[in-house]
Amino acid sequence: MTEQTEMKPGTCDGIEQDAFEEWARGQGMNMNQHPLHYLFLDPVTNGARQAWKAGLMHCKERMEVETPAVAVKPLQWEPGIVDWARPLPGMKYVACSSEGGKWSWWLEGEDRTHAVQRQVCENEAAAKAEAQKDFDQRIIAHSPQPPLSPQEAAMVLLDDASAVERLAMAGASAGRHGIATVLRAIAGGSDHEG
Repeated sequence: MTEQTEMKPGTCDGIEQDAFEEWARGQGMNMNQHPLHYLFLDPVTNGARQAWKAGLMHCKERMEVETPAVAVKPLQWEPGIVDWARPLPGMKYVACSSEGGKWSWWLEGEDRTHAVQRQVCENEAAAKAEAQKDFDQRIIAHSPQPPLSPQEAAMVLLDDASAVERLAMAGASAGRHGIATVLRAIAGGSDHEG
């Protein structure tokens, strides 16, 4: 199984503010702020800030969709002339000793298009481990996808003109170009055109 690192974007957490300010300075924006509040006096900088926050909130909402962790059950091997495991109806993994003290495994099933040809391994444990690995890959391939990272969500948004427009409305004075610029910054580059 792969381990996922949880990383949810937030707004006004200090780290996020520093990232915005670094990006905005790099863009040559006017960084003058209200003396008592964290508000930018320049309308372009303020619009970019609002767009940045709206993009982060949208990414956070996309990431909060709960995706259950995939736990693949171990194959239960039945001993016999050949050992076999039936994890699902119509699916049968077979493992048996073969020439030279080696072990082979393969997958039989009603659907022969997904059958695995005989695989030869050094020993019984290796053969059964390879069968388990094949089963794991088949289950994981049909499982829900993990949530998007902030960068992936920004790339999705850049490809969705209606999402860019909705964010432009949320960011008010930033406009479409400002939103796209912010999303490109979140996505990690300026080479993606939305």
